[in-house]
Amino acid sequence: MDHYFIKKCIDGGFSSVMFDGSMLPIEENIAKTKKVVDYAHRFGVTVEAELGHVGDGIVGNSEVGADKNTVFDNPDDYLTQPGELADFIDQTAVDCIAVAVGTAHGIYVHEPKIHFDRLAELNCISAVPMVMHGGSGTPDEAIKKSVATGICKLNIFSEMLTAFNITIKDELEKASHMAIWPHTLYQKPLEALQEVVRQKIDLVGSAQRIK
Repeated sequence: MDHYFIKKCIDGGFSSVMFDGSMLPIEENIAKTKKVVDYAHRFGVTVEAELGHVGDGIVGNSEVGADKNTVFDNPDDYLTQPGELADFIDQTAVDCIAVAVGTAHGIYVHEPKIHFDRLAELNCISAVPMVMHGGSGTPDEAIKKSVATGICKLNIFSEMLTAFNITIKDELEKASHMAIWPHTLYQKPLEALQEVVRQKIDLVGSAQRIK
């Protein structure tokens, strides 16, 4: 995410943004994250950053993709290094930090291997809340253990999309025609998406805890 886009989001009224410099050299990640934080904090906007890298797309621990040409990254190659965490937080003044402990974005080919020992070590070091990306498809027990080991925010967008798209597909297949108003067509898919969120709120123990 480039600085110009993030600045537009902040200027447009967003109360929280994320800058992902996780694939940059550590010094560049720190410098660019700090630049975002300095601007955001002038307006009371919180910033999430990423240290270590949570891979993108459909993943499978270096398995070859369905198109036989794409080799997916192994999440274990990009784990957050405990020795870098305290300095990163101190230099950037970031508000929360996404850590890489074995999850990946998208739909899993294999069940993810969460490095709970690494997560526990990071939790002892981090002075800010830690975030888990790649929560979709991660087993419930692993999510609950991750929360117990320091994760304060969970990203689950792929599960939300799956629920929405499966339901919208069902609605279209049942429809007698395709001239359906979007506000009518989207009603049940949105309810399915909301149910995924509701279940995850219950899973992590956050129900009835909104301040």
